[in-house]
Amino acid sequence: MHLVLCCQAKYIAQIVVAGMQIVGRAFIKAVQTEMRSSQQAAQARSSSGKTNIRSAATDALSGMTLQVVFVSLYT
Repeated sequence: MHLVLCCQAKYIAQIVVAGMQIVGRAFIKAVQTEMRSSQQAAQARSSSGKTNIRSAATDALSGMTLQVVFVSLYT
């Protein structure tokens, strides 16, 4: 009986660790994508030579959301 519970706990721990690795990789991918997009937007603004109020407001509102993380999980 004790051996069965031990094996079940081992499998549950492996599933939890694997799930955490998947979510961690997806989060890292989402952060990298967001950073790359932010850098490209900054380069585009600097090459245009001016920053208007609308683009500043858009940049302030377009942060990373959980949607980015969940989309990265399934792509």
